Amino acid sequence: LILILILILVLIFPKTTLHKMDFSECFACSSGSGSTSTTTTGGGGGGGDTAAGAGGVLYSPSGVYLASMVEYRLVIRDSTTLSVVALFSCLDRISSIKWAPDSLRVLCFMKERAMCQVFDISEPDWTAKIEDRAAGIATAIWAPDARHVITIAEFAVRLTAWSLNSKAVTHINAPKSTSPKCVTFNPTGTHMALAERRDCKDYVTVFSVATWEPIKHFAVSTVDLASLHWSPDGSAIAICDHALDYKLVVYSPDGKQVADYVAYENGMGIRSASWSPSGQMLAVGSYDGVCRVLNHITWKPFAEWAHAEEEVGSGGQSVLREPDGVVVYRETNAPDADGGVAYVVDELPVGIPTIKPAMDKPNPKVGVCSISFSGDGSYAMTRS
Repeated sequence: LILILILILVLIFPKTTLHKMDFSECFACSSGSGSTSTTTTGGGGGGGDTAAGAGGVLYSPSGVYLASMVEYRLVIRDSTTLSVVALFSCLDRISSIKWAPDSLRVLCFMKERAMCQVFDISEPDWTAKIEDRAAGIATAIWAPDARHVITIAEFAVRLTAWSLNSKAVTHINAPKSTSPKCVTFNPTGTHMALAERRDCKDYVTVFSVATWEPIKHFAVSTVDLASLHWSPDGSAIAICDHALDYKLVVYSPDGKQVADYVAYENGMGIRSASWSPSGQMLAVGSYDGVCRVLNHITWKPFAEWAHAEEEVGSGGQSVLREPDGVVVYRETNAPDADGGVAYVVDELPVGIPTIKPAMDKPNPKVGVCSISFSGDGSYAMTRS
């Protein structure tokens, strides 16, 4: 009877293959809100975003280092071995960290003190402190040369460029907002475009990074400018209007309007935009869940990537139906023979717990919120 029972179980429940995934040990890290948690990593990889706040962990642009913030401490690890390369202490709890484009310096922003500290991995004894006691600091970003830090004061009172080499400080009054999306640089990092608002109209001013003097100032045909995006080839600046209406305008750096694109009317508009590495494609994600890809010749869409409508299963979960060839792994509750985390191949369709966005609140979490191209521009990722 026992043998018959075992045979029946084998026929009903076929053998599943366990796929092992190696994780490192847990390391403490803190989020931008101040809470402390643990994180694991598999090592390797890198690139992508150069700023971290909520997660508290960030790869350097080169992928060589891994930075994490633990309360007031900044920990730099080797991304392959995870050994500690450098350890720095800040004057207060860290809210966010940003890697310099050259992957040698890290900017730590302490929102509670309205202060920034900069650390150099190659020179552990070198440090810089940035503080604007008069106007405060709401946003801090790196300039492409990795030798200037750009800060925007509270209430968008002014934008300040801080030189880490000469210690020179340059103030530019009345940027449009405190959002970093209102600042963009050309590919060589020699010029900066800044959104401004004067007399209820939107303007863009182009500055020379060498002197921080304005070299071009022009009005743009937006109602309430939301973001600037300088193309990788330096030939165009894409400008997205506010979220209540779909409108995209493209200008040349000298102020000439090149294109004006409206996908639809009477609906929430653009939520994200991203240039391809070549500058020949501009992907625009909107609140209707569609990413439209424009070409740089006619500025018309040649592709539309729609996020599939959610299918709700019997348990109230969203059902993920993937095309043939896609494999979904599910973590098992029991560890494998070596004590590591094990995964099994799950059957499609897969139910994913979701939270309905609150449509009665500002900036609902719907639509295409993020677009990223691969390094050669062959692939693109969209996230909703």
